[in-house]
Amino acid sequence: MTFAVPLQEVFRTSYHWLVDGAYGDKEVSVGGQIAVRLPAEFASHDWEHFQPESAAAVARWAKHHQRGIVLDVGESSGIDSLVALFSDPQIEVVKLDSDLLLLARIRRLCKLAPGERLRLVYGFIGASCTKVFSLAEAVSSTEAHLRAAARWGGLGMLAYDVRFNPCRVVDFQILHFLFENEFIDRPMLIRLHATIDQISLLRGGLSMLRRARTALLVTIARQGLAPYEHSIVRLQDFLTSIGYNWHCITGDHEQQWWCEFRTPVARPEA
Repeated sequence: MTFAVPLQEVFRTSYHWLVDGAYGDKEVSVGGQIAVRLPAEFASHDWEHFQPESAAAVARWAKHHQRGIVLDVGESSGIDSLVALFSDPQIEVVKLDSDLLLLARIRRLCKLAPGERLRLVYGFIGASCTKVFSLAEAVSSTEAHLRAAARWGGLGMLAYDVRFNPCRVVDFQILHFLFENEFIDRPMLIRLHATIDQISLLRGGLSMLRRARTALLVTIARQGLAPYEHSIVRLQDFLTSIGYNWHCITGDHEQQWWCEFRTPVARPEA
């Protein structure tokens, strides 16, 4: 099967190469919180004023949890992954999403972060599972999808979204299975965006959350909850039921919640 590629998209990769070669990379301060380096193609955005509260929360956690793992789940700009990678040289990031085009973009965004500390996982994450992958298998499968999409021109295209590739096969995965044997002794932060079924995702990772006492940074948008028949109150009740406290760190059109496991109160000795 062939796909029509607009003429301007044929030269997209060459254009980025020329832009990066002519202008080089740029150092910016994301949200006024953390200095990062990014390629020229991303430098025109006003990162200085971009979500300062969430950038500060990710940077603070990373700086206090050396060797930590950040799981960045759901459709996003990828800037939280970049902030984590530049906050501490030992932090690793796993970016999970069902949009292959987005994953390719985030790889380009983060390519100037030192070390090979970003892993990409292509698939849906929830409470159901169609195939059990280890993290290594999921990353390998994602790389195969990226290579295949690059061959038929599915990456870097504006007029054709790879999510509608009829040959696309994406499996539902559960966090518990994906990370069952990974990162057992390392601190973990899960960054959840408003574009996913947050309750189902967390329900599918309960054993991992409790084992790692995972911190959560959650973006809440009412319109993002409605398609899954959830509400802010229902999400609050669910977080309480699985042992989390939370507080809102920003409350504009989208709320950012910082969530941590409740610390058990020590009983006085008899």
